[in-house]
Amino acid sequence: MDLVELSQTNMPPTSEEETIALERLTSLDIRLSKLDEQVSLAQQVVDELKPQQTQLQEKRRTYVSIISPLRRLPSEIIVEIMFFAVWSPQRKEDFMIKGGPLTGADSTKEPKQKIIRPLESHMLQVKQLLNFMLVSQRWRRLAHGTPRLWAHFELSLYSDNRPLQSLVPPLQIWFDRAQELPLSLKLVYSNAIVGSDLETEVFARFLERNRRRWKELRLHMNCLGPLLKLFQPGRMEGFLSKLSLDDVGGALLDGGSKGEGEEGGRDKSTDPTVWAQLETLSIFGEFCHGMGSAGNGNLDDTGSQGAVEDPWPVDVLPRLATFDLFLPFQTVSSWSWIPWSRLTELKLSSRDVYDDYLGILKSCCSLKRCYISFEHCYLSRRTAAHDDPVNDDSDVDNNDNIVTAGGHESDDDDVHLLHLEELILDPIQLGYIAPFFSRLVLPSLSRLCVRQDKRYESGILVPGETIGHALIRFIQRSINGVAGDEGSASGSLSTPFSLRVLDMDLYEPIFLEYVSPQISDRNYVEIFEHLGLLEELHLKDGVTRAGFFEAVGKHGLLPSLRTISIDVGQDEEARRRFEGFVKARTLA
Repeated sequence: MDLVELSQTNMPPTSEEETIALERLTSLDIRLSKLDEQVSLAQQVVDELKPQQTQLQEKRRTYVSIISPLRRLPSEIIVEIMFFAVWSPQRKEDFMIKGGPLTGADSTKEPKQKIIRPLESHMLQVKQLLNFMLVSQRWRRLAHGTPRLWAHFELSLYSDNRPLQSLVPPLQIWFDRAQELPLSLKLVYSNAIVGSDLETEVFARFLERNRRRWKELRLHMNCLGPLLKLFQPGRMEGFLSKLSLDDVGGALLDGGSKGEGEEGGRDKSTDPTVWAQLETLSIFGEFCHGMGSAGNGNLDDTGSQGAVEDPWPVDVLPRLATFDLFLPFQTVSSWSWIPWSRLTELKLSSRDVYDDYLGILKSCCSLKRCYISFEHCYLSRRTAAHDDPVNDDSDVDNNDNIVTAGGHESDDDDVHLLHLEELILDPIQLGYIAPFFSRLVLPSLSRLCVRQDKRYESGILVPGETIGHALIRFIQRSINGVAGDEGSASGSLSTPFSLRVLDMDLYEPIFLEYVSPQISDRNYVEIFEHLGLLEELHLKDGVTRAGFFEAVGKHGLLPSLRTISIDVGQDEEARRRFEGFVKARTLA
């Protein structure tokens, strides 16, 4: 009897159907019981076979590792793997105040600010190298026996209260493994508690002891103390001589290898080129109150601390090419120990006055890349002395007049930088732009970035030449390569300016009808007539109404342009002109 149909309904079974169902249940229970016994026996067999399987797999892995190509990998390849994984550049660190130029079509976004957050100790490269050393004894021996793996060190300590001097022993051990190779150190040290003179001087002694080996030094510290005196011959002797082994312990100062001609860690020779291999120097921070000999005073050659006779009046940094300096409360223009004429890259933010910045640039005849922040700059020495509580007693030249935008007295004051390819002014007060460019001759300039200091939204303008006219004359002089030659400056347009990227951030795009435009539509057209090689244009000008777009399209200006971003405020007519220009250029 088939009970399937009955199972698909809710009808009660008959007595005969119920008897059949009970018989079938009994038969199924017996069969299931036998199957459970068989499954149990099979599970026991599996349990017995599992260890054998695991053992065989382990043996197989052992033999696979024996014939692995890694065992035959040359030591040179292993070293390259380590070096690439540990020290390959992941991103270009840039300790500017703000980010780079705007990118893409959306120019309404501000550049990202560099924000330093409280983080734990950052030693990523160290951990990566230590992990490689745990692979095998061979890899560990290779790591220890490869000096170039230990020639670099990067360490970032944020809100870390460990003493600066505690870093000296492990750093010395690390660099000793580099043997005779040039060294590179990047230290970002932001301590919530200002250390003592001794702590900073112990670290300075470590730098000085290895001075012949440094190739790159990047010191970003909230309290620099006397570190800058390391690079000024004759000034180091004073505070280093105050240190004794009893003060800080022999192991702290005498550990590590000694340089040539040294006794007890101190050079007795008169060789002036004590930093003979240093090519890159980056100093970022300030001098703290209560730092003894460092103090908050100037380290200038004729500064408030008095002139110090230099027993080595020669070049002490013969290879320095890259100089990155952020000292917002320090003047640096009189630092004679810096080989300005040999620098190829300069990043500068200091307390120097406007004319001193131009003087520095005039000395940098080999410069290729330049970043200048005018955030802490003054128009004149009189203004700087009035606002500087540290240097109130310093002498001020009564004839030091505030710079005007009406040009300069002679062509001898012009700044010729024949090799400069990249110039970034971020930030710069609006009133500085015209007089600054009226002094420049840059025939090789490829990238120009100008960002107004937003603290002075309405601008600090002085009577004289507008920004537009100053830029036109700057471009014309740079094309001709002759400063102040007004006859040649108005010559043919057949030779385009070398500029390929132009990024200008002048006025915020707000309602500024009361502000006179510093760059008129006619000025823009005249500027663009010379920029036949321009590939990128980023412009923020809340005053202009973008009338120049019609002339640019009509006359076919900017033929090489590939990327453009414009922010000219809320004026609908300006936006219409911009959209029409982009559409026409895209279709073309």
